[in-house]
Amino acid sequence: PSTGGFVAAEYWGVAATFLSLLCVLLLNTMDNHADQVREAEKKKEQKSRSLSQLSGLEEQVDEEVSLSDVWTFGLDVWLIFLICISFYASVFVFLQNGVQFIRQRYDKTEQQAAFLMSLPYTISAVACPVFGYLVDSTGRALVWVFLSTSLLATLHFCFAFDKEFQPWVGVSAMGISYSVCAAALWPCIAIVVELHKLGTAYGLMTAFQNLGLAVFPLLIANMLPEDSATNTTDEFLDIYAPVMSVFAGCGTAGATLTVILFVVDYRNKGWLNASAAALLQREADEAKEEEDAMLTRGLLHEYETEPLLPDMHIHVSHQRGRYLSRLGIRPSISIHGGPRPFAMPKHHVLTPGWDYERGLAHFQRRTEPLNAENRV
Repeated sequence: PSTGGFVAAEYWGVAATFLSLLCVLLLNTMDNHADQVREAEKKKEQKSRSLSQLSGLEEQVDEEVSLSDVWTFGLDVWLIFLICISFYASVFVFLQNGVQFIRQRYDKTEQQAAFLMSLPYTISAVACPVFGYLVDSTGRALVWVFLSTSLLATLHFCFAFDKEFQPWVGVSAMGISYSVCAAALWPCIAIVVELHKLGTAYGLMTAFQNLGLAVFPLLIANMLPEDSATNTTDEFLDIYAPVMSVFAGCGTAGATLTVILFVVDYRNKGWLNASAAALLQREADEAKEEEDAMLTRGLLHEYETEPLLPDMHIHVSHQRGRYLSRLGIRPSISIHGGPRPFAMPKHHVLTPGWDYERGLAHFQRRTEPLNAENRV
């Protein structure tokens, strides 16, 4: 038999792999350049670290990454993993066996069946960005996931038991279901997992996905006869009904797990099903809390370990407060009669034009006579 089609497919596969390799090399070059830029910025920041006494900021410490992080994942994360397994198994494993199913179920040629099986991928290539935009605009990720898994289960039941069900309708709707789930499910990890654990979470999710894609084909192969090409359409339907029921069961399991995830998420403040506006507000609040915490930690560190003017009398502190007020720096209330800590307003902390070095030098020149007088 001719192997021209197989050889051509292999060449296309090699070309795609080579293109992927080029993309990886390009990304590696870009990443190395970004590392160099970050190192340069870090060195520049370290040189001006002494100015943190004026700004009240301290250097952030990166969180450590460990494989033991998997045991810290909550129930909602593991439910997302299970939904991923059930959904992708019911889509990809079906598409792997779909050409034979469509050809015998609907009496199509090999080319016609292959074209129909390519529709889900073609549709998802166009629909994924569209549904991604909709998910970003509306939020409510769990609603989208539930609609996707429910639609997928319905399609498999129709394939299994509805003799009048049109194949192009089924595979087209499957492409839409796949696009919706891909756009809504994967971003859920970033909502419920800390930033320094995201790589571990996504890696584990991908591993579970591949595990499902490795196990389910073996299960389906054991349910099908070795040669069903001579069966009639009715006999073929009887053979494939249990197989399609397994696929439908996977879709139903995904929908059921999504409902359970609704309940778990509701008890965890409901961020997975929050609106886009609520998620944006959450990010803004977290950024504000982090900034306030950095300022607070910086002030405590400054006055507990390295006081700027340790021997200053209370009237000197008063003079310093007046001076800092003129600079736009808000002095805080002293609780022990000693030097009064001060905090930099946020608009000064974030303003690129604020000259910390000049302000600090000017401050030290103005307070040096007062320090000398106090020491005398």
